[in-house]
Amino acid sequence: MRKKTKRRLLILLALGLAFIVAAGGAYAYRKHRIAKGYEQDRAAGLAAYERKDYAAAVNRLGRYIRRFQDDVDVLRAYAYSVLELPKQGPNEINSARTAL
Repeated sequence: MRKKTKRRLLILLALGLAFIVAAGGAYAYRKHRIAKGYEQDRAAGLAAYERKDYAAAVNRLGRYIRRFQDDVDVLRAYAYSVLELPKQGPNEINSARTAL
C-alpha cells in the first residue's frame, strides 16, 4: 500500500471514530436531559399538589407517570388531583381509579 493511501485510510478511520464518539456523547446528553425533565415534572407536580393547584399537578404528574408507573406517592397525588378537578367525565374518573 502506498504511503498516501495509508494516510487517507488513517484520516478516514480517525473521522469515523470522532463521529462515533460525538454521537455517543450526544446520546448520553439527551438521555440526561430527559431524565432531568422527568425529575422536574415530578418535583413540580408534587409541589402543585401540595399547593392544591390540581390542574398543574395533573399536567406535570401525568407526564411523569406515563414513564414511571411504580411511584406510589406520585400515583396517589395524581389520582387525588384528578378527582379534585371540576367537570369530570368518565375518562378522568377512570384514570384516577386506575392510578389508585
